[in-house]
Amino acid sequence: MIIKPLKLYLDTNHLINISKMRNGEQLPDGQSAKAYKFIDDCIKSWCGLIFNQFSPLEWFEGAATPQSAAKIAAVIDSAALKYIIESDQLVHTREILDECLRINPNLKIPNYSVLQSLHDKQNFRSALGIIVNEIPGYFTQKELEKIGNPESFPIDIPVNTISASAEESLKWREKNPQKCQARIDGFNEALLEDIAGKDEYFKDKNGYRLRWLKGYLKIDRILGVNSGIDIDDILKKINYDNCPAVTLSWTVREDRMKSGRHPEDNDVDDYIYLPAIPYADIALIEKKMCNHIIQADKRLKNRVFYKADDVVKVLEAK
Repeated sequence: MIIKPLKLYLDTNHLINISKMRNGEQLPDGQSAKAYKFIDDCIKSWCGLIFNQFSPLEWFEGAATPQSAAKIAAVIDSAALKYIIESDQLVHTREILDECLRINPNLKIPNYSVLQSLHDKQNFRSALGIIVNEIPGYFTQKELEKIGNPESFPIDIPVNTISASAEESLKWREKNPQKCQARIDGFNEALLEDIAGKDEYFKDKNGYRLRWLKGYLKIDRILGVNSGIDIDDILKKINYDNCPAVTLSWTVREDRMKSGRHPEDNDVDDYIYLPAIPYADIALIEKKMCNHIIQADKRLKNRVFYKADDVVKVLEAK
């Protein structure tokens, strides 16, 4: 019998617990070293671990050190299989473009994958590089100037160890403290604006979502390389049931809007991994976000957990 490897997503706190277990350190109260040992053995033997490209930014927050980040990276580097998600925005873009292609099979759109395996690869193909090189107007000149390095959008990028990626993230944080803070402040401001404008939002969800497709995902710029098409007509026909990451992100955000709970600085790091959840067979994350996700999509209650013991039960059943 051939067993298909399961894809796992573990958030930073659970990766930290595995690294502590490996090093014989004390785990937080109520956490089972035995459970983490079982999960760790599965990671090293047959499960695939999903890695978000921007996760290392979180590893250097608070009292974190290069040494503690290296321990987290070592857990991912030891996985039998690794899959990379380039960014939440590019996952959403892929799902919407696939829907547009379903509606009009003759469309010319960039071809890239949501998840890329890093197993035995020398390079991975950058989704952003593919889009920018195929869609000349994807970024405006003003947006390119804001990025700061407008000439460098390679398609084939060498596969580094996660430890090396963590070191690069640390260097970037040290050189760009204002950008790091702006990332947090921008997310918090956007969520506060959503909460303040929730009545208007729920009066016209479709209008908001159409503006999001064009403003955030730049879908109209991508589709614009196809002449003679009605972009708005295509976007209005999208079936969001075929876009699990988009739907989950919207639903969780709408849940937050209804609750009125103000954002915390670490929320931005929780939200960046939301698109990985529909593509993971099992996700082990923190309790608050786990509850948000399950409330948003009850079909995920057997795949998304906050207790390591619950994950062990699923893995044992497999």
